[in-house]
Amino acid sequence: NAEEIGKRAGALFDKVSGFLTSMDKLDKSLFTAQKSFDDAKNQLTSGRGSVVRQVEILQKLGAKNSKQIPAGWDEEGGASTIETAPSHETRKPRKSKVTDDADETEMVLPEFLSSSPPTSSQK
Repeated sequence: NAEEIGKRAGALFDKVSGFLTSMDKLDKSLFTAQKSFDDAKNQLTSGRGSVVRQVEILQKLGAKNSKQIPAGWDEEGGASTIETAPSHETRKPRKSKVTDDADETEMVLPEFLSSSPPTSSQK
């Protein structure tokens, strides 16, 4: 019985380790995607010569457009009003703490798994 428990515990640990490694990869990919989005958004909206500012100027000069710039993307509202994930400047991907070493006895869980569920007094 103890041998079976040991085998199952080892298999479960390997599954959890693999899952957490995948989560680390996903975290890094999401970080990269957010940075790319922020960079592209800034190219469109930042500065006096931005694309958004130029089309606003053209509209004020009498351009015949049938659509408006969506709220939050216009120069007056500022692109920062668009709700996005935390900027890549404030958020960094976490370093993986999962190892494949058989001698490693401690496994550190990511924040979303390591926080305790709220108690009835915290709800």
